[in-house]
Amino acid sequence: MALQTARLFGMSSESSPYTASGSQPTYTAGIFASLGASIVAVEAHAEPDHDRVTVEVCVIFLKLGEIDTLKEQFSADVLVKAKWREPELDRKGKNKDELIDEDEIDFEKYWNPKLFVENTVGDPKEVRWRTLAFSSEGDAFICENQRLKGTFVENLELNDFPFDVQDLTVTVTSERPASELNLIEDRMELHRVYKQSFIDEQEWSLYKHLESESKFLAEPHGDPSVKRVLLSVKCRAARRPWFFVWNIFLVTFLFCSLSFATFSVEYNLPQNRLQLSFTLVLTAVAFKFVINQSLPRVSYLTYLDKYLLGSMCQLAIVCAWHSIVAKIDSKHDAKVAELVFLTALAVIYIGFNAGICFHIYAFACKRRRIMKQKDREYMESVARHQLSKQYSSSSASGGHAIHPPDITANSHNRTPPGGAKHPSFV
Repeated sequence: MALQTARLFGMSSESSPYTASGSQPTYTAGIFASLGASIVAVEAHAEPDHDRVTVEVCVIFLKLGEIDTLKEQFSADVLVKAKWREPELDRKGKNKDELIDEDEIDFEKYWNPKLFVENTVGDPKEVRWRTLAFSSEGDAFICENQRLKGTFVENLELNDFPFDVQDLTVTVTSERPASELNLIEDRMELHRVYKQSFIDEQEWSLYKHLESESKFLAEPHGDPSVKRVLLSVKCRAARRPWFFVWNIFLVTFLFCSLSFATFSVEYNLPQNRLQLSFTLVLTAVAFKFVINQSLPRVSYLTYLDKYLLGSMCQLAIVCAWHSIVAKIDSKHDAKVAELVFLTALAVIYIGFNAGICFHIYAFACKRRRIMKQKDREYMESVARHQLSKQYSSSSASGGHAIHPPDITANSHNRTPPGGAKHPSFV
């Protein structure tokens, strides 16, 4: 039955939403069943149960709003589409061309998976509607559409800040236990995201691909043996780091480099040297305070934290040296010691900055390169998918292609109340 469902459903141009400007959305990686390219990561597996209802889910990011790093959340307008079999509404034994008035169908009388989005904050705006669809064989499917506009919680990984890549996740789950339903991603209609409607484009760069992850979660307030199935669909965004590079990294490098200028003051005037060095230390502390205001209180160090702390350590070492060298009685010994210290400090400081740059490129930016590679693989998969569709169409005209049964909506171009395929909120 699962294979039949996969064959029955396809994505048509009429059912694909468009942006307000009329531009076509970016389709992002769901599962190309015909290509055998699945990117679903299953963390836990349940024993197959033929009594469970298979519910296929497709998540569409209609609009992505601000990504709040400090609060670890993001705003979005999301459409969650789900479909499942309903044998009681089958047309078998009836006229398959006969249209049924959906207004006369009370969907509340029939089974539904009771889906909801788990990682929302507050009271999001929600619009929900259902339609009925049939295969060419008369099998009935209930299609539920839930449009959700609100704020979503996301645990941000800030180890690589400000060169980080963040997952923006929508987690769909059900009030029913996993023993009653099998929640999977739609095997024919792709998850997708609208890059054109991304609001935070100045600070973030949105990738084209999406990934999904299925897992099971024990009930937090009930029987721990009862599990719920979750489907997490995530798109990804990379932070644009150049604001932090020019305004923090570069400025910190410049004022720490000024610490070498304090050696131009005579070594036997520590009060003057220390006054200049302490001014630079206070500047570094002020920079660290500003950074703390824009990041959540995480228990680990980001790349920016490491660089600022390393720079402050260098300034502290300079201050300590100015206090020590003034105690050397011999002027010749003091000059030699200061030359050796200054040379060693310069080598260490240059090596520290070069090491930070190499570490950022080799490790922090590695995930960005992986994401770009996934985008390229996705575009290649889309091209192969389109070619296969064109080949099927051309073969059909010659009468050689075998196509899966078509699935048609009961009222064809039926739309929810309000006349829009994705109704706006009131």
